[in-house]
Amino acid sequence: MEMLLVDDDKFFTLMAKTMVTKTGLHSSPKAFENGFVALEYLKNNYTPQEKYLIFVDINMPIMNGWEFLEGINEVGGSPNNIFVVMVSSSVDYADIQRALKHPYVREYLIKPLSIQNMTDLKKNHLLAPLFE
Repeated sequence: MEMLLVDDDKFFTLMAKTMVTKTGLHSSPKAFENGFVALEYLKNNYTPQEKYLIFVDINMPIMNGWEFLEGINEVGGSPNNIFVVMVSSSVDYADIQRALKHPYVREYLIKPLSIQNMTDLKKNHLLAPLFE
């Protein structure tokens, strides 16, 4: 499994990396400062045999989380091997519902993240194929 953290907040990315590795969710997540660079990475490195767990923020410069989600279709992946967790400070019900309606989005987490969030993700039945 490959893990991508897509967020323009460097402090968030550092904390998320620490929590992800501490809880054993992933040993070496890759960080990207916006959706565009993350999408370019996927376009150049995507393989259908690999599984991808992607944490993506909504509000970022250059390419936001919504635009990133639309761009995933260009990669050629499927909801069977690309699992997105939206991570945002937005508590807006419309944002949460919009995210959860997208076929790649499996979870919506509100910042700040916690160790408990990471532990719960490992138990989330929608993410189970990542850990098989």
